[in-house]
Amino acid sequence: MHPCLCIDEILDRIFEYLLPYNHNLAALALTCRAFTEPASEKLWRTLPELEHLPRCLPSDCWEDFAPDPVEQKTIRFTRQLNSEDWMKIKTHRRRVRDFGLEMWGREAHHAKLLDAIEATLPTQSLFLKLSRLRLGWRHYTATEFLR
Repeated sequence: MHPCLCIDEILDRIFEYLLPYNHNLAALALTCRAFTEPASEKLWRTLPELEHLPRCLPSDCWEDFAPDPVEQKTIRFTRQLNSEDWMKIKTHRRRVRDFGLEMWGREAHHAKLLDAIEATLPTQSLFLKLSRLRLGWRHYTATEFLR
């Protein structure tokens, strides 16, 4: 690999162009050790869907779920989560800086999912370095938990 690809600022600039294509960033994060950290930072900086984070938990924790055949698939937890489960994805949680739930029509599901997550993380924030929070509905009150 060319030595210039070991410079974080250059990788940051390259990965910036890939932001609309998160699957490419995910592939780069898995390609080599030099790309893992900077690609992961870009990939997780903005979390557009709540379901992305729990999908990184062990596979026995969750399952795909469609409340209605015409609705978009989401997830639900299949067992009680513990702190060990959340420690496995702590690095992803600390990378999220911008989080928003603005998908109308799924408020009840997102509130249930946030409640289930909060119940397993009673003494911690979900996102450790969150700087921007966007909630498209007013029913959820535990914003301290998200920060």
